[in-house]
Amino acid sequence: MTFRRLFLFSLLPLLPLGLVGCDLAGLDDSGPSPADGVYVANQGNFGDGNGSVTVYDPADQTAQPEAISGLGSIVQGVALRDTSLLVMANTGARVDLFSTNGPTQTGQVTGFNSPRYATFTDETTAYITDQSPFGSSASPAVRILNVNGAQSQVVDSIPVSGNPEGIAVSEPTDRAFAALGAFGASTLVAVLNTSQNTLDREVDIGCAPRDVVADNDGDVFALCSDAASAVILDAGSGTVDTTLALPDTAESASGVGDPASYDADSEELYIASDSGIIRVNTASNTVEATVNVGLSRTPGAVGYDSGDGVLYVARLNPSSPFTSAGTVTIHERDGTQMGSFGAGIAPTYIAFR
Repeated sequence: MTFRRLFLFSLLPLLPLGLVGCDLAGLDDSGPSPADGVYVANQGNFGDGNGSVTVYDPADQTAQPEAISGLGSIVQGVALRDTSLLVMANTGARVDLFSTNGPTQTGQVTGFNSPRYATFTDETTAYITDQSPFGSSASPAVRILNVNGAQSQVVDSIPVSGNPEGIAVSEPTDRAFAALGAFGASTLVAVLNTSQNTLDREVDIGCAPRDVVADNDGDVFALCSDAASAVILDAGSGTVDTTLALPDTAESASGVGDPASYDADSEELYIASDSGIIRVNTASNTVEATVNVGLSRTPGAVGYDSGDGVLYVARLNPSSPFTSAGTVTIHERDGTQMGSFGAGIAPTYIAFR
């Protein structure tokens, strides 16, 4: 049981019976709700196609290290909306659809080149970055997926430059943003119109971005993979606003994981680096701290759940990162470790439900 939940339950014996329902319910309603589940994409080994998905239940602190396996592909990322779970089967050139109940598979969409990451633009639509594999003549694009179980299908494609990687939707606008700098391919960010499913423009930000994060205030943070900085774009205009200097470069293990996690309730952005987890206050666009989580190597991914006040850090196996199972460590906000759970091979993406 997490610290916040343990604290709330410890209050029960101290409260008069008539106040339990009222006051304790008020405590629950005063802040964000804790995540019901933590979903970890385990990349697996390129040559083995043994990617998987780990599911962790914070309420009872139990994990299914390979809740989804046997995919015959590496897994680049996952995306969640309500009970819909998308799994990017990267080397399988497809996207597998699951219900979080189980999880059980509900569909599969083929015909991709090299799907990387996804974001939902509404309940039944997802934007998926699709790279051109090395040596391939296929064109990179953002694919638009209609999510409808077994009837799910790609309904449109938006061609883009470079190598599309991280993607995010700006809730206050009708725009999505995709980083096009994977593997140093470009210094561009794509600005996409989600109401028209079109490319508005590609913005040169002066560094190679692997990931983008959109906050709730109309800012988009493009994380440079070749510089210790985040370029902040204005989501409304789709133009560069300013550049935020970071203590270290946004980085994930072997450059294959997701280096950032945004928590809307706390208005905080958490960025993985080889020196610690950088915390950015997105309300003021300032760096607050570098959280020491006892890293011995660059993490695979990071995620923060403000409902429980818990930081999750994905770690590859230190001796055999791409052939042995990794772990996810659980930390208090200040970095103090409070637990861990087993994951699959090369955990490199964390999402919450």
